[in-house]
Amino acid sequence: MVQDGHIEREERLGKLIEREPAELRGFAVRCSGAAHWRPEEDDTDAVHDAAVRIAVYLCRGVTVNAEEAVQVDVPAGFLPAFAPGRLLPRLTGLHSATRQSPGAFTAAAHQKHTASLILDDDTAARSQLHSATSFLPWLATRTPCYCGFMLPTDGHVHTEWSWDCEPGDMEASCARALRMGLPAVAFTEHLDFTVWTNVEPSPDAPAKVTDLIGEDGTLTPPPLDVDGYLACVQRCRDKFPDLVILTGVEAGEPHWHRDQFATVLGAGQFDRVLASLHTLPLGGGLNEPGEHFARRPAADVVRDYLAEIPRLVAGFADFEALAHIDFVSRYWPAAAGPFNPTDFEEEFRYALTTVATTGRALEVNTNHKPFPEIVRWWREVGGEVITFGSDAHAPSFVGHGFAEAVAMVEALGFRAGRHPYDRWYA
Repeated sequence: MVQDGHIEREERLGKLIEREPAELRGFAVRCSGAAHWRPEEDDTDAVHDAAVRIAVYLCRGVTVNAEEAVQVDVPAGFLPAFAPGRLLPRLTGLHSATRQSPGAFTAAAHQKHTASLILDDDTAARSQLHSATSFLPWLATRTPCYCGFMLPTDGHVHTEWSWDCEPGDMEASCARALRMGLPAVAFTEHLDFTVWTNVEPSPDAPAKVTDLIGEDGTLTPPPLDVDGYLACVQRCRDKFPDLVILTGVEAGEPHWHRDQFATVLGAGQFDRVLASLHTLPLGGGLNEPGEHFARRPAADVVRDYLAEIPRLVAGFADFEALAHIDFVSRYWPAAAGPFNPTDFEEEFRYALTTVATTGRALEVNTNHKPFPEIVRWWREVGGEVITFGSDAHAPSFVGHGFAEAVAMVEALGFRAGRHPYDRWYA
């Protein structure tokens, strides 16, 4: 809170700096990751944007509401000066911070006051933000977290261990997750037994995918190297101790291959299992929706896709969340106009109901912009659990679109669990 250009040092939410060392250490590393961001241009707006990012990371996990402010003091030696033309130095050593002066980040949001971010240092420049009524929505569009809340786990990420992922890099994905401020990441590698038919390689398909296509147009996904994958996860856990790294698989059409999935999953080596539907029967074979749209009426393809979801749920029990229920919309033909989920509300509601009655989660997939209508229907039919997944196939996509997705899900009545790695609940 700002009065006459000075920081009013009120601690209304407790002493954040006096947390347990182990908790603060992980907290600090994620703050350091945020500080790695560099302005692309030497201008005031870019530097101001960086100030917002770092201040929000410092306040992550703490609610900023209409009557309370958050203040975090750190040693002056670790504070960057937000002046035009300055690059941001890395914030290190924050885990040993004590309450000293000069040096204080303050993030305040008051209904009747101006929300401000201030670096209380001789060389610092004040960055006045918008009025409090527009502060939080504005922040949500410019930072990886907002309102002082931590972003959720990215529960759907692919790396070099997925057969369709090139390039993939688990270590780079972990580094990206830390920079984004994610509390955890789940590497859900593809586990597929479906043989695709009549496959036409797209011009932008990775070589490792086109090499799998036989002369007869079939594509047989290779088996997941479980031992190699788990060893890579352990190396990343050792290298990134402040990031929770979960193992997992994305099970494609698992109800068609129950015995094969039972063999792989029976060992219980995976923390998360997603179920997904990527193909549908077509002319005696199995193809992705794109091939269906090329041969059949678009509306029929969507209805057939959604009709298969209840069969998946009934035929396979060993999964936690249904991935990308709107997967079919990614292939919707442009000639048919924009995809509108309300044209298929009845079919979506029925599919969602079958998932909700089992107590499983619905994934909000940010590979494409998620549809709020689907999340609203999910809650209306009794769905209580939400997970988030970027469906990243490259490190740069980890956590993509999470700030907007979280804002949407929260507006529809879901809230984060008590633990930062929890799912979200109605």
